[in-house]
Parts: sequence; structure tokens; C-alpha cells
Amino acid sequence: MYDNRIERIERWRITGTIRTESPLHVGDGDRLPVLNRNCDIPEPMKKGLLNTEYASVLVGAREQPIIPATSLKGALRGWAAAHGLDPRLIREVFGDTGKKDTDPGGGKVIFHDATLASVADPWNTAYRFWSAKRRTALTAQVVIDAKTRSAKEHLLYYAEYVPAEAEFHVAMTAQNATEEQRGFLLSILDQAFQSIARPCRLGSDSANGWGQVRWSLDRIETMGVPEIAAWLREPPSHWTTRLRKLDAEERTAWLAAGKPVVSARSDQTLRLKLHLTFQGPMLINDPTQQRKADGEDRNAVGHAMIRREDGRVFLPAQSVRGALRAQARRIWQTLALESGADLNLPEPEPEHAERDGEQATLGGFLRLFGATGCRTPIEVGSFTLEGEAEAVPHPQEFVAVDRFTGGAASGKKFRADGLMRPSFEGEVKIRLDRWPHGEMEPWAWLLLAYTLRDWIEGDGTLGFGASKGYGAFRAAVEIAGNGKEAGLLRGILDRTVAALHDPMLEEWSRSLLEFFRKEAA
Repeated sequence: MYDNRIERIERWRITGTIRTESPLHVGDGDRLPVLNRNCDIPEPMKKGLLNTEYASVLVGAREQPIIPATSLKGALRGWAAAHGLDPRLIREVFGDTGKKDTDPGGGKVIFHDATLASVADPWNTAYRFWSAKRRTALTAQVVIDAKTRSAKEHLLYYAEYVPAEAEFHVAMTAQNATEEQRGFLLSILDQAFQSIARPCRLGSDSANGWGQVRWSLDRIETMGVPEIAAWLREPPSHWTTRLRKLDAEERTAWLAAGKPVVSARSDQTLRLKLHLTFQGPMLINDPTQQRKADGEDRNAVGHAMIRREDGRVFLPAQSVRGALRAQARRIWQTLALESGADLNLPEPEPEHAERDGEQATLGGFLRLFGATGCRTPIEVGSFTLEGEAEAVPHPQEFVAVDRFTGGAASGKKFRADGLMRPSFEGEVKIRLDRWPHGEMEPWAWLLLAYTLRDWIEGDGTLGFGASKGYGAFRAAVEIAGNGKEAGLLRGILDRTVAALHDPMLEEWSRSLLEFFRKEAA
């Protein structure tokens, strides 16, 4: 006979909201044709998009983005492990990744997919291939040619993303979890996404500031013996219908049970606050803002300044990162040439890490700026317009030249809607914990110093039309961080006498020269 006695049992559910603070791309591994997307596509772009695809995000039953439970669980588990939290509690709450066959439940807590709850329409419905059905936009991704410092031909693709300020609803459930286990989970949720040292990020492209989110707790509900007994007496229904919301006193007790969990690990991040002041016109192009000319061959827009979903101009992190990387690569190739190494391939084979542990075999430049299989320690965020004043528009007319007549080509006149002398500010982070033993190699500090010094002196361009006088800027750099390396870097950029005579600077120089001598050998 069955024993119908109900012994101690408790089920609970925690529900909350994940709010995106930057674009979010949780991919499904697929690529879809841009022309098949349910969106407005400018007529001038259609021919060029014939074979262009975009990396799509994972969607649910409503064909709208979701954050899969595996991504959320994995990100939180990784954050807990990286901060040296109790391995026993990590296994009990999140499961043991090495025992999937013997522990299919993956820990006490069951994570559920986070579903999209809300996202605002952009300022322009034609904005970046905006899909009202999927609630997503696309951003262009390119591969930069090291020689030309421009996009490589036929390597343009797009990535789908959920904009900032979108909200996802998510739930986590468990049965008979201990007070210690549930307190551990609540504390991780409270701290992971807001922590200073290695905050938890979701999705891809975190090096460009993507995947930044905030968590807010909505409800804690429980189901004890009385609720279970009543549920069993009723007609069949889902167990969540009998959940009871915690009162204020109970909720306070639950939240207090798990604090604190983060060890007193120092933040191994050097922060560089950059102010970029453009010396003339500039433009970061958003191709989806193109417009055809009217019947009189006027008012065609060929290039327009990129804007956020709310219409504000900004500098995308990808553009800033690309300019920083290109400038560093110029310096790297110059040093390689002077030392007798290969100008076009300053880093040795291989150019990517096929498996974990091979990152150290990559060339120095790739270890600093990243490669396939090797995460860069440099994280760049989007840059915002400085000051309260609106940016000064700079419309400029261009026309293509007919190669036969030498005059203006018919129907080829267009306008570029840029900005005149704007200033932007943003942050670049150097994640020292991504280097072996949390210590950046000496030559990397010197390459970073060379690159930033060039920007300070005005040797650098960003965005469209460098050959047309666009994109020149000067940088001001503020370094926030302690340690002798940060102090020397600050002194080099400020050109202090003490920094120029610092013995560590000699060590940095020697390290860089030795690296290239080894490459040339």
C-alpha cells in the first residue's frame, strides 16, 4: 500500500526582472537572410543585402527573444566560481558540471527561461532593421583589414540584439532546499550583476560592453505542508497555483539569511576614462538611415550619424575598439619592421586558440586585443556625447565623378549628415585578471602607453571619411587605479620627468624589444 502521509516538504519560487543596460545578444547559432527579415529596408540597400545574413538571437514560442535558463545559470555559476565562493554550495545550488550523467537535475535550483516582457520602440521604425514582431534590431559587424584599416570586402554581416532598457521576467524554483542554499542563491542574484570586480554578464560581445544587466527581485512565494495538502485534495492543477507570497517579515528573514557571499577579493581592473574631442567633422555611419533622392535628384542621404534607440547620438563601442586596435597595430607593425620581423604578420602562428590553455601560444598583439578562443582583457563601452548642448549638425554634399566625362555622375549626388567638433566621453577597462597570474606582461603596458599617447597627440581617426578630412580627434585620458604600473602609465601620458627615468619603463622597453628579437630570430 502507498503511504499517504505528508512529511516535511517545501517548494518555493523566486521571480524577478532582468533589465538590460546595454545591447544583449544571446545567439541561437543560426544565420538568417536580412532581406527576409520583417522590417523596413531602405531601397538603396536592398541590392547590397542580397546575400547578407545576420546572427540571430534565441527566440521562444512568441518568436521574441528569451534568455535561456542555461545561459543565466551558467553565467551566475561562473561568477560564483570566479569570486572563490564555497565550492560545496556552488555544487548544491547549481550542480556539478563534471557529473551531468549522474546528476541530471543540475543542482537544487531549477532555472527557467527568461521571457521578454517589454521593450520600447525606437525613435524611428526604420532604425537598424528594427523588427516590431521580434522586438530586435541589427548592428553591422565587419572584419578590419590590417593593411588598409578598413572593412575587408565580403566580410560584412549583422548581429541581432535586444536594445538597452528591455525587461525580461524570470523564475527559479526549488524543492526542499536548505535555508543556506536559498540564501546563497538570493545573495548571488543581489550582487553578481552589480559587483565591481568582474560583474556577471549575459550573452556575447561583453568586451564591447554588451550584456550588462540589472536584477530586481519581484516576489518570493512558498508552498509548505498546508498548501500541499490542500492542493492534493483539489482537482488536478499546476502546483504553482497554491503558492503563498511571503509576508514582509518572512521576506526580510529570507533575504538576511544569505549575506554576504563575496570574498574580499580586490578589483583587478584598471579604468581609463577617455574624452575624445573631434577637430572637425565626424560621422559614424548608420546605413539604415539612407534615403533615395527625390524626383529632382535632391535630398538623397547616403550617410547618417548613428544614434541610440531613443535618438541620441553616441559612439558605439565597436567603433572605438576598432580605432584603438588599428592604432596599436600600426605601432606593432612599425616595431616589427624595425626589428626585422614580418611586417604583415607580426604575431606567430597560430592566430587563434583551438582549445583552452593555448592562449599563451598566441602572438602578443592577439593576447592583448583578443582572437578566436582568446578573450581580450580590454573592455570598451559606448561613448556618450559630452555636455548638455546638442551636437552641431554638419550636412555635406558629395557627388560621384563620372570616370568618362570627368564631371558629376547623374543621380549620384548624396548628403552625409555628420557632426561638427563634438566631444564624447567613455570608459575603457583593462581586466588584469584575464592575464596569467593576474599580471599584464611588461611589453603590453608599453604598447598601451604608445597607443594612448598617439591619441592624446591627435594621431588617430575614427569613423567615416578619414581621407576626406573626417574623424580626426584628440584624446584626454584619466587613469583610475592603483599600483605601480598604473602610476607609471599615468606619468608617461602626463610626460612627467620621474616617469621617463623610472627603472620600470626600461623594463617595459626591454621586454618589448626582446619580444621582437625573438620573433625575428
